[in-house]
Amino acid sequence: MKPTCFSLWLIFLSLFFNPAQAQSMLAEQRFEHLGIAVFAEHSSVRAGMTSTLAFRVRHDPHWHTYWKYPGDSGLPTKLKLRIGAGQAAATELQWPVPIPLDVGGIHNVGYEGELWLLADVAVPSDAQAAIEIAAELSWLVCKEECIPGKGAFLLQLPIAAEETLEPAHSELFAKARDALPKIAPAAWIAGFAVQAAQVRFALTGDMSIFAQAKSVQLFVGSDTLAAIKPSEVQVGAQSLVTLRAKHESFTEVPKALDLLWVTQTDDGARVGFQTTAQH
Repeated sequence: MKPTCFSLWLIFLSLFFNPAQAQSMLAEQRFEHLGIAVFAEHSSVRAGMTSTLAFRVRHDPHWHTYWKYPGDSGLPTKLKLRIGAGQAAATELQWPVPIPLDVGGIHNVGYEGELWLLADVAVPSDAQAAIEIAAELSWLVCKEECIPGKGAFLLQLPIAAEETLEPAHSELFAKARDALPKIAPAAWIAGFAVQAAQVRFALTGDMSIFAQAKSVQLFVGSDTLAAIKPSEVQVGAQSLVTLRAKHESFTEVPKALDLLWVTQTDDGARVGFQTTAQH
């Protein structure tokens, strides 16, 4: 008797997802030039709740992956999740504060070393007994050459009347969340203006938090508005201002734009503040 499509699918799963992986943590898997481990914030979940996954990405030395706005080249890392018997769907990642990347005069934005990516998981309201979370992460990892990659990960979490946090993972989730951009104070006002050959970006308000910064950088939520190469940010008591050349691919002015202002202290700590700028 010929195997059915369903039985073939079960065979496929058995090859890639063994029972030891059905838990709240998947040990690091090695791919070309990076390793990925997966952690669940909860050891058990409640039907209808939202939980969070953490993907720990360890890059080989001198290799990098990209931010959601990668810059002059590259592609952002993407995630698809399939919850239980549902369809796989694109899922938004929570992006830590990135760094500028300059390879051979090409300016990009992304990550090196150890990277933590978070993603929320909506547990179906009719989930019973246990839930399977199938995650597919895809990326482009680069040094001078670039290599596309993809990994499949399967977690199984029990359903309970009340959710239970996994105590062994509490510190790593705190670390991952601490690396995310902060919400800027409500009194801060961000804006941008497109001039003849330049784009002027400004942030106004009480800028005392930036007064002792070793450096301040701006990351722009567009790959085609302004030049990706960082420019000097002028820090004043009541404003941050920087000018960049128009991007060579500039076509139109967006009505609103996400701007990430990053301060770096003498000890190397980087803190980002997320703002939305109006034109």
